[in-house]
Amino acid sequence: MSDKSNKVRIGFIGSGGIAGTHYEKYKTIPDVEIVAISDVDEGVLERRVKEWNLPKENAFKDYNDMLSSVELDGVSICTPHKFHAPATVAALKKGVNVLVEKPMASTGDEALSMYKAAKESGKILMVGFQSRLVGDRVLVLLS
Repeated sequence: MSDKSNKVRIGFIGSGGIAGTHYEKYKTIPDVEIVAISDVDEGVLERRVKEWNLPKENAFKDYNDMLSSVELDGVSICTPHKFHAPATVAALKKGVNVLVEKPMASTGDEALSMYKAAKESGKILMVGFQSRLVGDRVLVLLS
């Protein structure tokens, strides 16, 4: 956890679609605080800032700016899967734990780069898998 509070500080890389589901689940955990979001779509950013009651200065078009500007304990990566690997590696290199949506990556090489970044950083890389037959999520811990 960060030194600023006793809560786990979470950011979002990708704030549309599935991010809403992640947000709703995080909000049920008392020791978690959503503190920042990023999305390439300014309309999505504006909508989420209002919906999630976030400070506008913690909404970023570029996730690299968010990772450099906001102290985070973890991120949920909710982008289209072809963008999972670069966002995951960037977050891990900044020392931030990662929960990434499935599929983990577009190629085996991308998945391997994500795994190696997690090992090198000592941070957690988790891939979220949802069973179509049950409502709970199953998480696969890779590091």
